[in-house]
Amino acid sequence: MRPEALSDITELTAAEASFLIRTRRLRPIDLVEAYLDRIERFEGIYKAFNTVTAESARAAALAAERTPLR
Repeated sequence: MRPEALSDITELTAAEASFLIRTRRLRPIDLVEAYLDRIERFEGIYKAFNTVTAESARAAALAAERTPLR
């Protein structure tokens, strides 16, 4: 894993995050919360989102945790 990802999970690549979730070393809800926190911190500066569907993202993350891994 890259050094910057060790201190900030929003710096994980999709492959790294996927691996950590599959191996149960990272919970999907933790990743979603980290991204939502990052959006909240920087949205005022970058204005990159028209709509943030936080509750939908949280629900999807929790549903993913209940889905058996293949």
